Amino acid sequence: MISVRAIVVGSLLGVVFAGAASYAGHKAALIDGGNIPAAILAFGILSMVLRRRPSVHDGNVVQTVSSSAAMMAITGGTIGPIAALSLAGQTPPLYLVILWGIAVGVVGSLMAVPLRAAFITRGTLPFPSGAATAEVLDAIYAGTRSARRHVTLLVVGGVAAFALGFARFLGWIPEMQVIPITLGIVTPEAIGLGIGWSPLFAAIGFFSGARAAVSLVIGSVIAWGVLAPQVAAAGIAAPDYIPLLNWLLWPGAGLMVGGTVGGIVGAWRGMRAGLRDVSESEGFRTTRAHAVQLAIAAAAVIAFGAIAFDVHPLIPAFGLALSTLLCAAAARAMGETDNTPAGPLGGFAQLVVGVTAPGGIDAPLSGGGVVNGTLMHSAMMLQNWKTGALVKTPPRTQLIAQLVGVVVGAFACAGAFLLIKNAYGFGTEAMPAPAALSWKATADVVQHGIDAMPAYAPLAAAIAFGLGIVLGLRPIARFAPSPVALGMAFIFQPSVAFTIALGGFAYWLVARRSKQAADTDGFALASGMIAGEALAGLLLAAMIVLGVWAP
Repeated sequence: MISVRAIVVGSLLGVVFAGAASYAGHKAALIDGGNIPAAILAFGILSMVLRRRPSVHDGNVVQTVSSSAAMMAITGGTIGPIAALSLAGQTPPLYLVILWGIAVGVVGSLMAVPLRAAFITRGTLPFPSGAATAEVLDAIYAGTRSARRHVTLLVVGGVAAFALGFARFLGWIPEMQVIPITLGIVTPEAIGLGIGWSPLFAAIGFFSGARAAVSLVIGSVIAWGVLAPQVAAAGIAAPDYIPLLNWLLWPGAGLMVGGTVGGIVGAWRGMRAGLRDVSESEGFRTTRAHAVQLAIAAAAVIAFGAIAFDVHPLIPAFGLALSTLLCAAAARAMGETDNTPAGPLGGFAQLVVGVTAPGGIDAPLSGGGVVNGTLMHSAMMLQNWKTGALVKTPPRTQLIAQLVGVVVGAFACAGAFLLIKNAYGFGTEAMPAPAALSWKATADVVQHGIDAMPAYAPLAAAIAFGLGIVLGLRPIARFAPSPVALGMAFIFQPSVAFTIALGGFAYWLVARRSKQAADTDGFALASGMIAGEALAGLLLAAMIVLGVWAP
């Protein structure tokens, strides 16, 4: 029997974490489901409500609802293809964004059902985050470890980040500490060269780790320290952030798309291994009821996708077909590496759809969005089931919790999307929207070629594309900078990249002394920092939209 209290608490936390994920995603394209922070906060909340120690299953239900809601920022496309459409002046009605997001999330969750036998029941894949969440649940809810310290760190991080973020937004403290280096005719103030006073970016870096930190620094130096001054000196772009971004976006997108193609080569091996796992475990056996539910949800994806993106129904249907082929690869990657290649595979789908359905950017964004969203939620469902298998929560209970999170997250992320769009805009200094820019750039290249690109941008993008492929290949990818992080640095202001990098180096330093402390206390503090500044940003956005405050 699923606990109504747990569903309610999970939904409330889901709204908070979904809003934070949306804000962080539009700011830095890097988000976390917040499984462990949600489990910790749930213990404190449920303990006060019940006046006794809650059960581990209630905690697991809460974190499942909350993490599912948070990941709807990716699954529902609001930080990716939907925002990319908005950049092109084609924002779908909000109700369609919600309905399409719910349909994609439901399909993704149901796609995981026939994979459970292969990857959870009989599988041996570690699913590191799922196992870590189970360890925290066991330790805290069984009473072997106190939750007070973690809750305190979450709250302290959140309150401090909220206060610092709001003070920065109001201009009481500077956005960054400028690094006084003039690069040709480009001044440091013009491009944001410095270290930002943003707890959110530092916390995102803490979650991202040292490899992302090194990659961001290298990418920022190349983009803004080498290429930007030359582009400005040649008169191709004005020596300011937005004009230079319009040029640097293309080699940045080339790196990310090239990394996608290189990653597909590695993912192909994982896809074959995943299909073998499923075949050996007879994991595709399912019930008639499940097949009917999946068919209805798939029809909803096709119908709402066709209307929202203004494309032929065959386009989202093609995306669903690709998802079916690639879901085993995404699941295996999540189980092995704790990361799902939903984004790269969504980019791959953009390329495939763009070739088969030439026209506007709507078709690749629609097909790629379906693949990205369904694979993300399918992998998340399996990760949550791994937690459930370790703490003995019934899988049906978690499936219900995941689907509740899909609905909660679709509404919360759509609301955050609307607030952010109206208050800050996308692709601006206030809201860089790197993921949306990357999705739009990929769709533009696929559909329109090089005609609309600035001078010399096609050559730079081609070189970056080739480099991205090389860096994305195994085993090179294990030791080389991340092509995705390198590409993101071409879009971020240097202050953003450097602040995220500082957070990544901080994780490396803490983990050298105690990886357990970094992954528990450190993640709790960092989660609070992300949520705190994100909530401050969303509150300010609401004030701007309502006319209470003007920037």
